Amino acid sequence: FLQIKGNHRVALSREPVWTALLDPTVIKQALPGCDQLIETGQNAYTAQINIRVGPVTGAFESQFSLTDLKPPESYRLIIKGRGQTGFLDASGEIRLEEDGEARLLYYHMDASVGGRVASFGQRLIESTGRIVARQGLKKLDVALQEWGRQSH
Repeated sequence: FLQIKGNHRVALSREPVWTALLDPTVIKQALPGCDQLIETGQNAYTAQINIRVGPVTGAFESQFSLTDLKPPESYRLIIKGRGQTGFLDASGEIRLEEDGEARLLYYHMDASVGGRVASFGQRLIESTGRIVARQGLKKLDVALQEWGRQSH
């Protein structure tokens, strides 16, 4: 069992951030290791994601969906990834809150990991999860800035 949570400050107004968080292009850019993202339904996607945990690198065929949308405040994220090196099942919440001139993006994910990837131990998996989250947030900042320029 793995838990990743935190918050990230975003210097854009709520509506553009919310809209961008539902945009497949932004989602793909914000997912570290995402080579391919295909929309399979409303707020549902399949993705090819490459992740490295310790010495093991694996390609995961992942399905994820955004549910329980409460615009422009929060949604639930559900991820199921499978690959030759293991699996990941995760669910959590993405929430936006006002913070003066900026927005705080809160994230909380609970995940189970299995297979060869899980054999590296809880600490390495949690450390990798935090690194992937930080990488994703940096990529999200870039994607939000690009998205903001294109949508105005």
